[in-house]
Amino acid sequence: MIENKTQDEISGAKRKTKNTKNTKQKTIRERWKRTALHNKMLVFISIFGVVSGIIYTVATVCGVYFSEYHHAREHRPLVVFIRTPEFLSPLSCEITDREIHVHQFRVRVWLKNIKTEDAVGVFIVPTYKLIPLKKTGVPKLDDPPAVTDDTCTHPFLVPKDEKMFPLNAGQQISIENDSALAQSFYPQVIEPSAPMEFYAAFCAYYSDTEGRQYGTCNRYRLTLPDANVTFPCTKSLIIGILQLEPFSFCEN
Repeated sequence: MIENKTQDEISGAKRKTKNTKNTKQKTIRERWKRTALHNKMLVFISIFGVVSGIIYTVATVCGVYFSEYHHAREHRPLVVFIRTPEFLSPLSCEITDREIHVHQFRVRVWLKNIKTEDAVGVFIVPTYKLIPLKKTGVPKLDDPPAVTDDTCTHPFLVPKDEKMFPLNAGQQISIENDSALAQSFYPQVIEPSAPMEFYAAFCAYYSDTEGRQYGTCNRYRLTLPDANVTFPCTKSLIIGILQLEPFSFCEN
């Protein structure tokens, strides 16, 4: 009898709890139904005010951010290559059983700061490469110098003995550079008489007066007077012009 009574009491308590929850739910709904229309309007207006305040705050923050971004883009130096780099001496190359050699040559490049802010710490990094027309399957030998968004990121370390200079707003300069090239490869991968292509990539890195860093890179390919872009590496001198490759530039 005692056990049965206890079970009855437990069952009654559960029903009472359930009825209480339903009563509370019904009470909230009934209160809202009984709320006067003008009070409901006040609730909606309050919610609308809170949401509007959040939207206004977000819009204000975004507006300030884009305003500062636009100001920084407009008031910054921008160094560009205003002319195609020019060879001041002919090229001469040869291929041995282990290396590609390009003998010393001289190139002139033109730079200009086309914005209204001064550039400081300007320096140029040229990259030259001969690649075979017939691919070897080795990317290091087959691919031209890379020019990507990462290439335009200012390097953490300035190359050794690299001369840095300022470039004021609107200032234009030309720079002459002496270079030579030696590319190693596995024996007999490239034949001595193999047709080759010559690529040159130029990157100009610089900073503004507040220390923000920037970069501009272009890649060019050598074109011969007969419009051919391939030539064998013999002891004869090679004369041609550099032409900008489509979609082979970046700017940071």
